[in-house]
Amino acid sequence: MEFKIRDSFLHPSYDPETVDSDIALLRLPTAIESDNVGYACLPSVPYGQRISGNLDNLMCAITGWGKANINHHKGTNVLHEAQISIIPDRECHRAYSEYHITKNMFCGGTRGGTRDSCAGDSGGPLVCKASDGKWFVYGITSFGEGCGRRGKFGIYTKLANYISWVHQTVDRYN
Repeated sequence: MEFKIRDSFLHPSYDPETVDSDIALLRLPTAIESDNVGYACLPSVPYGQRISGNLDNLMCAITGWGKANINHHKGTNVLHEAQISIIPDRECHRAYSEYHITKNMFCGGTRGGTRDSCAGDSGGPLVCKASDGKWFVYGITSFGEGCGRRGKFGIYTKLANYISWVHQTVDRYN
Protein backbone atom coordinates (compact mmCIF):
# COMPACT_ATOMS: atom_id res chain seq x y z
CA MET A 1 0.00 0.00 0.00
CA GLU A 2 1.20 3.48 -0.79
CA PHE A 3 -0.31 6.73 0.40
CA LYS A 4 0.13 10.33 -0.59
CA ILE A 5 0.75 12.84 2.17
CA ARG A 6 -1.38 15.98 2.09
CA ASP A 7 0.45 17.88 4.88
CA SER A 8 3.16 17.29 7.45
CA PHE A 9 3.50 19.01 10.82
CA LEU A 10 6.92 18.91 12.49
CA HIS A 11 6.99 19.63 16.22
CA PRO A 12 8.12 23.27 16.69
CA SER A 13 10.70 22.25 19.32
CA TYR A 14 12.38 19.59 17.17
CA ASP A 15 16.17 19.86 17.54
CA PRO A 16 18.09 18.11 14.74
CA GLU A 17 21.33 18.19 16.77
CA THR A 18 20.00 16.42 19.88
CA VAL A 19 17.03 14.79 18.08
CA ASP A 20 14.80 15.98 20.94
CA SER A 21 11.10 16.36 20.12
CA ASP A 22 11.48 13.95 17.18
CA ILE A 23 7.82 13.83 16.28
CA ALA A 24 5.69 14.90 13.33
CA LEU A 25 2.12 14.38 12.22
CA LEU A 26 1.13 13.46 8.68
CA ARG A 27 -2.24 14.27 7.16
CA LEU A 28 -3.48 12.01 4.39
CA PRO A 29 -5.92 13.18 1.71
CA THR A 30 -8.52 10.58 2.76
CA ALA A 31 -9.13 8.12 5.57
CA ILE A 32 -7.53 4.70 5.22
CA GLU A 33 -10.00 1.84 4.92
CA SER A 34 -8.28 -1.54 4.80
CA ASP A 35 -8.22 -4.89 6.53
CA ASN A 36 -4.43 -4.47 6.65
CA VAL A 37 -4.53 -1.31 8.78
CA GLY A 38 -5.08 -1.37 12.52
CA TYR A 39 -5.39 1.33 15.11
CA ALA A 40 -3.79 1.82 18.51
CA CYS A 41 -4.86 4.26 21.21
CA LEU A 42 -2.98 7.41 22.15
CA PRO A 43 -1.79 7.44 25.75
CA SER A 44 -4.33 9.46 27.74
CA VAL A 45 -2.86 9.03 31.22
CA PRO A 46 0.70 8.43 32.42
CA TYR A 47 1.92 5.08 31.16
CA GLY A 48 2.46 3.70 34.66
CA GLN A 49 -1.29 3.79 35.27
CA ARG A 50 -2.16 2.06 31.99
CA ILE A 51 0.35 -0.74 31.60
CA SER A 52 0.24 -3.77 33.80
CA GLY A 53 3.24 -5.05 35.68
CA ASN A 54 6.73 -3.75 36.22
CA LEU A 55 8.44 -1.77 33.44
CA ASP A 56 11.39 -4.17 33.66
CA ASN A 57 9.14 -7.04 32.58
CA LEU A 58 6.86 -5.16 30.20
CA MET A 59 7.06 -6.39 26.64
CA CYS A 60 6.05 -4.05 23.87
CA ALA A 61 6.17 -4.39 20.09
CA ILE A 62 7.83 -2.37 17.34
CA THR A 63 7.03 -2.55 13.65
CA GLY A 64 8.82 -1.19 10.64
CA TRP A 65 9.92 -1.50 7.03
CA GLY A 66 13.58 -0.81 7.78
CA LYS A 67 16.70 -2.89 7.32
CA ALA A 68 16.65 -6.42 8.71
CA ASN A 69 20.24 -5.81 9.85
CA ILE A 70 22.85 -3.06 9.61
CA ASN A 71 24.64 -4.75 6.67
CA HIS A 72 21.63 -4.59 4.36
CA HIS A 73 21.58 -1.72 1.88
CA LYS A 74 17.85 -1.04 1.99
CA GLY A 75 14.68 -1.82 3.92
CA THR A 76 12.33 -4.73 3.39
CA ASN A 77 9.14 -5.19 1.39
CA VAL A 78 7.60 -6.99 4.36
CA LEU A 79 6.48 -5.29 7.55
CA HIS A 80 8.59 -6.65 10.42
CA GLU A 81 7.56 -6.89 14.06
CA ALA A 82 9.66 -7.49 17.16
CA GLN A 83 8.82 -7.84 20.84
CA ILE A 84 11.04 -5.60 22.97
CA SER A 85 11.25 -4.27 26.52
CA ILE A 86 11.22 -0.72 27.82
CA ILE A 87 14.68 -0.21 29.33
CA PRO A 88 14.89 1.62 32.69
CA ASP A 89 16.13 5.22 32.38
CA ARG A 90 19.29 4.64 34.43
CA GLU A 91 20.39 1.79 32.16
CA CYS A 92 19.51 3.84 29.07
CA HIS A 93 21.64 6.76 30.26
CA ARG A 94 24.58 4.41 30.97
CA ALA A 95 24.34 2.85 27.51
CA TYR A 96 24.28 6.29 25.87
CA SER A 97 26.49 8.38 28.17
CA GLU A 98 27.85 10.25 25.12
CA TYR A 99 24.32 11.40 24.15
CA HIS A 100 21.91 13.66 25.97
CA ILE A 101 18.89 11.41 26.49
CA THR A 102 16.16 13.89 27.39
CA LYS A 103 12.93 13.44 29.35
CA ASN A 104 11.22 13.14 25.96
CA MET A 105 13.16 9.98 25.05
CA PHE A 106 13.47 6.44 26.33
CA CYS A 107 15.31 3.26 25.39
CA GLY A 108 13.74 0.06 24.14
CA GLY A 109 15.22 -3.24 23.05
CA THR A 110 16.73 -6.39 24.49
CA ARG A 111 19.81 -6.55 26.66
CA GLY A 112 21.32 -9.24 24.45
CA GLY A 113 20.89 -7.06 21.38
CA THR A 114 18.84 -9.66 19.51
CA ARG A 115 15.83 -7.45 18.66
CA ASP A 116 15.96 -3.79 17.75
CA SER A 117 14.75 -1.16 15.32
CA CYS A 118 17.11 -0.37 12.45
CA ALA A 119 17.71 2.22 9.73
CA GLY A 120 14.44 2.86 7.89
CA ASP A 121 12.23 2.14 10.91
CA SER A 122 12.27 5.75 12.16
CA GLY A 123 8.81 7.20 12.65
CA GLY A 124 7.28 3.79 13.28
CA PRO A 125 5.33 2.90 16.43
CA LEU A 126 6.30 1.22 19.67
CA VAL A 127 3.04 -0.12 21.12
CA CYS A 128 2.36 -1.57 24.56
CA LYS A 129 -0.59 -3.45 25.97
CA ALA A 130 -2.38 -1.64 28.80
CA SER A 131 -3.86 -3.41 31.82
CA ASP A 132 -7.32 -2.98 30.22
CA GLY A 133 -6.15 -5.06 27.23
CA LYS A 134 -6.02 -2.17 24.77
CA TRP A 135 -2.89 -1.42 22.77
CA PHE A 136 -1.54 2.12 22.87
CA VAL A 137 1.34 3.89 21.17
CA TYR A 138 3.96 4.52 23.85
CA GLY A 139 6.79 5.65 21.59
CA ILE A 140 7.96 6.56 18.11
CA THR A 141 11.16 5.06 16.71
CA SER A 142 13.79 7.82 16.61
CA PHE A 143 17.42 6.68 16.40
CA GLY A 144 20.01 4.25 17.71
CA GLU A 145 23.61 3.18 17.42
CA GLY A 146 23.76 0.34 14.93
CA CYS A 147 21.08 -2.34 14.95
CA GLY A 148 20.73 -5.03 17.57
CA ARG A 149 24.05 -4.27 19.27
CA ARG A 150 24.59 -5.83 22.67
CA GLY A 151 24.51 -3.10 25.33
CA LYS A 152 22.89 -0.55 23.00
CA PHE A 153 19.19 0.06 22.53
CA GLY A 154 16.85 1.89 20.20
CA ILE A 155 15.93 5.43 21.25
CA TYR A 156 12.26 6.34 21.07
CA THR A 157 10.27 9.56 21.41
CA LYS A 158 7.95 9.40 24.44
CA LEU A 159 4.54 10.11 22.89
CA ALA A 160 2.80 10.86 26.21
CA ASN A 161 4.87 14.06 26.46
CA TYR A 162 3.34 15.34 23.21
CA ILE A 163 -0.34 14.46 23.55
CA SER A 164 -1.44 18.08 24.03
CA TRP A 165 0.46 19.12 20.89
CA VAL A 166 -1.05 16.21 18.93
CA HIS A 167 -4.60 17.17 19.94
CA GLN A 168 -4.01 20.89 19.31
CA THR A 169 -2.52 20.22 15.87
CA VAL A 170 -5.30 17.84 14.84
CA ASP A 171 -7.97 20.28 16.07
CA ARG A 172 -6.33 23.23 14.29
CA TYR A 173 -5.93 21.55 10.91
CA ASN A 174 -8.80 19.09 10.81
